[in-house]
Amino acid sequence: MMLKPQVENLSPWMVSGTLPSPNQSTLTMKESGNGTYRQSSKFLFPLATTIFSLIPIFAIIVTSCALMLPRIEGVCLARSVWLFTVPGVSVKDITVVTKVEGSTGIVDFNIATSTPLDHHSVKVTLLDEDECPVSHASELNGSLIVKSVHLWQPRAAYLYQVRAEIFVGNTVVDTYELPVGIRTVEVSGNKFLINGKPFYFTGFEEVLEYADRHGIVVINETAAVGLNLTIVAGLFGHKPIPTFSPETMNDEIRAAHAQAIRELIARDKNHPSVVMWTIANEPAASELGVREYMEPLVKLNREWDPTRSICLANENQANIHTDLIADLFDVICLNRYYGWYLNTGDLEEAEQGLEECLRSWEEKYNKPIIMTEYGADTMAGLHTVRDIPWSEEYQSRVLEMSHRVFDRVESVVGEQVWNFADFQTPSSFIFRVHGNNKGVFTRDRRPKSAVQMLKKRWIEMVSNR
Repeated sequence: MMLKPQVENLSPWMVSGTLPSPNQSTLTMKESGNGTYRQSSKFLFPLATTIFSLIPIFAIIVTSCALMLPRIEGVCLARSVWLFTVPGVSVKDITVVTKVEGSTGIVDFNIATSTPLDHHSVKVTLLDEDECPVSHASELNGSLIVKSVHLWQPRAAYLYQVRAEIFVGNTVVDTYELPVGIRTVEVSGNKFLINGKPFYFTGFEEVLEYADRHGIVVINETAAVGLNLTIVAGLFGHKPIPTFSPETMNDEIRAAHAQAIRELIARDKNHPSVVMWTIANEPAASELGVREYMEPLVKLNREWDPTRSICLANENQANIHTDLIADLFDVICLNRYYGWYLNTGDLEEAEQGLEECLRSWEEKYNKPIIMTEYGADTMAGLHTVRDIPWSEEYQSRVLEMSHRVFDRVESVVGEQVWNFADFQTPSSFIFRVHGNNKGVFTRDRRPKSAVQMLKKRWIEMVSNR
């Protein structure tokens, strides 16, 4: 097939820079031969632009790592590029929401088309995993009813298929298929429920693919990291900078943040594996102005998806006494490093401090608590008899200490170790030895001692629940 673009194509700006960027093009095609299609893309990172331009020394360090911030004119692609065609009248988008009533599953759907269906008809079919039809509808907005439903369950996924077809007379002009897992998610008191049963989150802060098929539960994160200029400035010995002000995280940045939330929900709204949204990681939750910045974003997220809970990863400076926004969220997510940044080398004091921390959040809010970051830096191959920081034994002891506390606090519904594997970071920090070494695997994916301990704990959890 010969492709000859009529114009040089430029994809729209993506405010997050982390999501696929679709672009519509007009092409002239021939049935034989080879050709080249050129596509230019640009990305804008408003959040990064603000942070790095405010702290020049940080921008220099980042630039030396070849990230080319504050503005990126061209970046490499980490995923495949797909070229596909659609007819003039086509399915533009599908939104599904699933419910369960007894043994009956309900799939509410809303189909958007490229143009109004003045002389067209639509057929919507739900197929089971054997590709047998189990329910039908003939409208753009409706419900598909499934008797004796197979639920999508954690670690036991079952995927139906929604097939939407547009007809002209008896001729199909467009077909779109969407995998659908029927399940419910909700927060009830201090528990997180999937299909009406308490669920406990385990695993790592890691990007996961194929989660729908494998029954992996995902907390989906808007890429908003660095909304804490006080911490960033402190790393380089600068005076504290107010995070939320007309010159820093202002209305323009919040608008970009809002658009990133819309983009993420639009992309991932139909994945059954996605059970919760998080709108930021470690913002300055104790600084003046944070509530005015975050509250509209929480409201927007609920408007775009009222079916899932919302959370935010809280860092240690925003403790139970100073945090200003935790009440806005459904689940309390805490990043805490007792035994590492706090009470380094003293695991007895660390255990006491961690339990006091968790119980204070439990008593104040009575909401589910997930420890979204905990752990310790570890140099692979460093072994000691005693609990010495940086050793593999110390990493295991820190994790074991944390788990004892989690098991004693009823509201804790999840633990996500930071991190799956070691990774490179700027080398200018004295506390970084060739990068961040909190991984339980090395950068080349060799296991550290903590892996066996985690494997044993998490397998036993599955067996006992």
